[in-house]
Amino acid sequence: MSGSSTSSPPRCVPKSPEDDRRGIGRLGGSDDSVINSHPGLPSALPAPTLITVHPNEVRAIRYKLKQTQADFAVMIGVSVATLQSWEDGRRRPDGPAEALLRIADKNPKTVLKILGRA
Repeated sequence: MSGSSTSSPPRCVPKSPEDDRRGIGRLGGSDDSVINSHPGLPSALPAPTLITVHPNEVRAIRYKLKQTQADFAVMIGVSVATLQSWEDGRRRPDGPAEALLRIADKNPKTVLKILGRA
């Protein structure tokens, strides 16, 4: 025989959201009922913990990293105006920016090293 034929593994990822919904429908319920009734999961998933970064914390994190506003803004991928609005309390960071600030607060040396500012 010339070479062996290999078969691809079965597809586990739905091709589209519609396929995903049809799959859950075949299991006999809604997204929540199927997920929450799985024997390996708790009956109700806990609500995510909301952690907010306050204006004085944004400034303190920047000081901990020894960065100017301009350098810190470039490092975390926001404009100086956005950073200033966070520090002045006019706006709050959210999503990935908030997560990055939390990480920077807990691990400043690592963040500086990873973002190339060490």
